[in-house]
Amino acid sequence: VSFYEPYRDHALGFWKANLDRLDKILSLKYKEMIEDIVLYIKKLTDVIGYPFSYEETEKRSVDKIANMCSFENLSNLEVDKSSKHREGTSRVMENKIHFLKGKSEIGRII
Repeated sequence: VSFYEPYRDHALGFWKANLDRLDKILSLKYKEMIEDIVLYIKKLTDVIGYPFSYEETEKRSVDKIANMCSFENLSNLEVDKSSKHREGTSRVMENKIHFLKGKSEIGRII
């Protein structure tokens, strides 16, 4: 990113330089992604060149990954609730300070 030119010019330059590789560029919008996370997981695997196999699709592997990566699952992991950051030093902090309290806080400037 260039700090001396408008972002639009930077993005347009990137797009023009990659016209022949647009299938390898994935643009994500958070609100769209949370509405259909399974679709975006599939898009991501396609872009990186490792799409789900027929067997993985039949076993509902994408749904399992979506569930494991869900806000509800990740925000309730015991390790994040009980562990401390920098334990054994004079600056011990509880891990919970690194996490937002809910979905409504996402996008908020901290």
